[in-house]
Amino acid sequence: MNIVSILVSVALAAGAAYLQDKPAQAPAPAAQPAAAPAVSLPEHPTIRWDDYPRWSCMDGAAVVRDWQFATEQAARELDSLRSVDPETAGFDRVFLPFSDVVQDIMTQGSVCTIMADMMGSEDFRKAQEQTAPQTAAFISALTSDSELWEKVKLGAAQPWVKELSPAKQRFVQQIVDAFRESGADLPPEKKARKQELDTRGVALQLEYNKRLAAYRRDWFHVFESAAELEGMPAGWLQMAAEAAQDKGYGTPQKPQYLVDFDMTADVLVACANAQSRKVAWEGRQGVGCGKYDTAALAADILKDRQEAAELLGFKNFADLATCHNMIDSGEKALAFVNDLIERLKPAFAAENKAILDFASKKAGKQLDRLDPWDAAYYAALYRDEKTRFDYSSLCPYFEQENVIKGMFGIASTLYGVQFREIPTACIKHGQPLPAGKVEVWHPEVRLFAVHDAKTGTHLGSVYMDLYPRTGKRDGACMAPISIGKPAAGGKPHGPHLVAVFANFGTAHAAGKDMLFHYDVQTLFHEFGHALHAILLDCELPAHSSDGVACDFSELPSMLNEEWASNPEALATFARHFQTGKPLPDRLLKKLQEVSGFLPASESMAQLGVARLDLEMHMHYREKFQGKDLDAVTAEIMRDTEIPQTAISRSLIRDLPHCIEGAYAAGYYSYIWAEVLVADLWVNRFLKDGVLNPATGAAYRECILSKGDSKSAHDLYRDFMGRDPKADALLRKKGLEK
Repeated sequence: MNIVSILVSVALAAGAAYLQDKPAQAPAPAAQPAAAPAVSLPEHPTIRWDDYPRWSCMDGAAVVRDWQFATEQAARELDSLRSVDPETAGFDRVFLPFSDVVQDIMTQGSVCTIMADMMGSEDFRKAQEQTAPQTAAFISALTSDSELWEKVKLGAAQPWVKELSPAKQRFVQQIVDAFRESGADLPPEKKARKQELDTRGVALQLEYNKRLAAYRRDWFHVFESAAELEGMPAGWLQMAAEAAQDKGYGTPQKPQYLVDFDMTADVLVACANAQSRKVAWEGRQGVGCGKYDTAALAADILKDRQEAAELLGFKNFADLATCHNMIDSGEKALAFVNDLIERLKPAFAAENKAILDFASKKAGKQLDRLDPWDAAYYAALYRDEKTRFDYSSLCPYFEQENVIKGMFGIASTLYGVQFREIPTACIKHGQPLPAGKVEVWHPEVRLFAVHDAKTGTHLGSVYMDLYPRTGKRDGACMAPISIGKPAAGGKPHGPHLVAVFANFGTAHAAGKDMLFHYDVQTLFHEFGHALHAILLDCELPAHSSDGVACDFSELPSMLNEEWASNPEALATFARHFQTGKPLPDRLLKKLQEVSGFLPASESMAQLGVARLDLEMHMHYREKFQGKDLDAVTAEIMRDTEIPQTAISRSLIRDLPHCIEGAYAAGYYSYIWAEVLVADLWVNRFLKDGVLNPATGAAYRECILSKGDSKSAHDLYRDFMGRDPKADALLRKKGLEK
């Protein structure tokens, strides 16, 4: 992503990604030690603070006020360009303002993510809905400003550019590209149309996500007996019974069981009652349909993207979206995806046959396809019977504190860093902050400072908010909050600030919280993103990890997952919470067996979505427009799914990753990153030693610290000494020799 692309994505995210559907739950104040002396509160709390944000000072009004302040500041900085002579002014006056413009708007967007998404704040949602379209309009006006564009072009042509550092020369070219790819060279009428499409796109995406959120909020089904949910764990049933009673269904003596939208995935995998699975499947089929219809919105978004790409001289939106990626065109991305699909077909067919034969034996009749509500159930049942492995048997070895300490320990060994937990407090607005504590937005949030082990430099800090609560967004993510000032005058860069979010369902015993292994993998994944942000050491803040090529951005997170399953790494932290004994070899072997089970099916699931994403952003007019959306989608994804008896509703109706913009024409990045990770892991880390500090230091230096200051191709070559090997993934999965 280039500098203006980042701004546009911030604008879109500000309105689209923060639309949660549950009422806010006010944080309970933490127990208060003796009050500290009063301190001055920030005038602009969502963008200005000393060391850490004062979360209690923030509200929707502050968002709007600070947005106005940030954009006015940006406008003044850019206005100063109009009186600059690029021949003599130099980089700091001609190009650096574009970097400065990004910072406040990005910081505010990240802060609002937390308060709207993670605290379910309706106040913040409304503020975001107000400011998001205005941000899009502001950015569109910036990149279509003819006077600024002339200054940029003239500045880029000056001899002094060749004397700049490589990172600054790269930034100059990125600004030039950003203006061109935003329509700066278009004639007035086309430029106006591009601005119209940009602004309209935000509104469409807001509405798309609103309808998804509304359906997830509204849908539920109440089962009258536990027999209808045979196979579901006792703790899960208790949760469903309590949810039902909260809505007036059942009693403690005669419980009923409420399944909301988020619980349907559990039912589809584990419930032995086929009719109940069908109810859950039908519930999921309602997303983006009926009064919650998103098909028309998606159609308009896709048509507008195609028109915008053509205005800019691109064949399609995928070519525009990928032009700065490692895979630099839509055609190459689609060829990559289709090639992997073809290579996986024999193994995938064999896995499908095995599942169908297994299901046939269970059903007492030969099946050549499955009802769609049975596909996940039989795949899971087949895996469980073949591996005879109970995932919960691992939980006692993944006590959450041990996992966090182990994760930090691995990072310390590899990257030469140290972690220290900072005391925190959650307070209400106007309350004094206890002495020696840092403010957080919820009592469960923890904060860890990261220091360089050799120099003691404070590199940054990581908030961790890991458990579900009412109003909190589902899933897991890493959110960069602010970027420290770059190194200058012999001083290191300022500390970066990020947050890691998850919604872990923990097992409890003896007062301890244990994680499931897939939660451990999720935590390592998001922490990999956090490391990419915290270890940034770039000349320009604009070259943060947020700016790296879309199909490179998942490499650090996916690579970090490898240490969550590697035997040598697990030995450092996977110990029984009571006895302290390490994870037994028998469980370790089972874990590895299950992790590698049905490898072709796992990859095909991602490839199917990646193909759909590219097809809809490359061939919307030819393949989708005016046709049955569900049927077309089913045909595109047909050979990446197990044969089924019914057509499911189109995934386009519920694909915010690609419709809201962040991974539009970029979903292939996940599988491409898997290829990169397989190559790095097998051909570097396994060969050198998975806890080899020298290899870790090289990885930190060549990739983690560099952000977007070099191209992804160059970063990869710096570490590996060559380009990636495309067959690495299939070899790692044992699907090719």
